[in-house]
Amino acid sequence: TVKRYILQVVEHTGDLAVPQSQSFDTVALFADVSGFTALTDLLAKKGPLGAEEIGFYLNRYLEQLVKIISRSGGDVFKFAGDAIVVLWPPESDSASSNDLADMVHRAASCSLSIQSELHNAALEQYVTMSLKLGIGVGRVTVLHVGGVHGRI
Repeated sequence: TVKRYILQVVEHTGDLAVPQSQSFDTVALFADVSGFTALTDLLAKKGPLGAEEIGFYLNRYLEQLVKIISRSGGDVFKFAGDAIVVLWPPESDSASSNDLADMVHRAASCSLSIQSELHNAALEQYVTMSLKLGIGVGRVTVLHVGGVHGRI
């Protein structure tokens, strides 16, 4: 899985050949923060202080999101601006249908917890944040094509 691959990279820095790919069955959660543009517009009027507040609010919101994800056993795969991609990788490289069903259940439970705890969160007067969520199931291929100075 991705987590095991990253641990390998950390343990054997410079030893792993690139490019490299890994395929496995997984469940993915896509979460996109809604309301961030309105918050940015509101706080931009405050100048440099507003820019700091934007970072503070987004970090605080994403921190709560990551805590919920961690409780469900999900691995944050990528942050993309105000969106996040989460994977529930299998314990082994070949997931059974029972494993996939369990991962789907954990992702769905996580999504319901996110909606329960973070939907319409009031961060600033007149501004609320919520999330748009989607879940996908299937085979993925993760590519590592190398990075500058050995970075992943």
